[in-house]
Amino acid sequence: MTKPREWPNNARWARDEAAMLAFRGAGLLRKLLENYFDISDAVRIALIAQAQDCLHRIDELMTQVGAERRGV
Repeated sequence: MTKPREWPNNARWARDEAAMLAFRGAGLLRKLLENYFDISDAVRIALIAQAQDCLHRIDELMTQVGAERRGV
């Protein structure tokens, strides 16, 4: 297995924050999927909105430290 590349110190904070947000967003989506038929439409929308916010914040963090967007 290839050794993970060391991130520059100025991007480490973004990587760590993005990882935390990805974990949180995945948890929100898991909660939505596991309880889809047992929760109200309002709760579904709230979970989707929170997960989307996590993705948006990950995008902002990564572009701040030089990640390049392609497509979309």
